[in-house]
Amino acid sequence: MRHKLLAKHSLFLFFFCFGCLLLHPVRGPLQAPPDAVLDWDTNAIQGVSRWLQRLWALALETRTASQHTVNVDDSALRLATHTAIKAVTHAFSTTHAFNVAVAELMKLSNTLRAHPQKNSPCFFESVRTLLVLLSPMAPHIASELWEGLQSLPLYRLPFRPQDPILMQSWPAVDEDALCADTFEIGLQVDGKHRGSIPLPSRLRGHPRDIEVAVLATDLGRKWVPDPTKITKVVIPPKGHIVSIVLSS
Repeated sequence: MRHKLLAKHSLFLFFFCFGCLLLHPVRGPLQAPPDAVLDWDTNAIQGVSRWLQRLWALALETRTASQHTVNVDDSALRLATHTAIKAVTHAFSTTHAFNVAVAELMKLSNTLRAHPQKNSPCFFESVRTLLVLLSPMAPHIASELWEGLQSLPLYRLPFRPQDPILMQSWPAVDEDALCADTFEIGLQVDGKHRGSIPLPSRLRGHPRDIEVAVLATDLGRKWVPDPTKITKVVIPPKGHIVSIVLSS
């Protein structure tokens, strides 16, 4: 029992210390310049530590995934990965808004966790990219996780898995990956947001086609099981949401 408590205590200190390293980037420079002395914020350090724990779990899951190419659409994952590369690179080189960089990495990690297939080469590359982008701000934990992914196959970016993470080339943005074939549209029924639906980009600007496509999805059928009860459908010009009103 004593050894278990010590192990849990050591693990807590591990994530707590690395969370402290990321605390300043998360809170500045939009809240304070880089050389400022910030007040201690317990909620902020807890949030960063929890994210690092989720990232650690994601890397462990990736390391133990079966390694084979699968037939899965990775376009959305590539879009999220190269969006993060572009945003983090801009934050480091131009705005120095490191909190924005951390936020982008959190968004990428959420996309990775939600990805249905965690054994595709594209997925492995996205995890590696996340660690390389994180390494300037949290080099120790990024390096530790990087070493556990050495045996995974490469995809498109020229990483060198056998070399330390701080020796890797900074990933370049693939502009083609930023041209999404789909777009997200929200579904609102009787004033309540019910979720988001990916639709083909060719439907942009075609409200009637968007309505038909949304109602044909699982989410659409769940919340609008009887289309004859629809009294009003509103789709703004930008097409970010479909608002449906049903008769009582």
